[in-house]
Amino acid sequence: MDIVHWGVLFCTNMGLGCIIPPVALNLFISTQLAGVRYGEAVRATVPFIIIMVIDMAIIALFPIIPLMLPHLLFDYPLPK
Repeated sequence: MDIVHWGVLFCTNMGLGCIIPPVALNLFISTQLAGVRYGEAVRATVPFIIIMVIDMAIIALFPIIPLMLPHLLFDYPLPK
């Protein structure tokens, strides 16, 4: 696997981990700052979690998508 592709997958997965309960560090902080109940915040993040899971599946299955920008900017080789 390409190291840049792995890095994109890793960053996407870590972003997903920050909003999925029970860990959800970003969720805990944002509920305290906004004064919202934790259950309401979890319900509000469900669409984002679904979108990020679909995004991760697309990135994992089609590595040319996340590697297109490095190719255009830095002439990084695309996978065959």
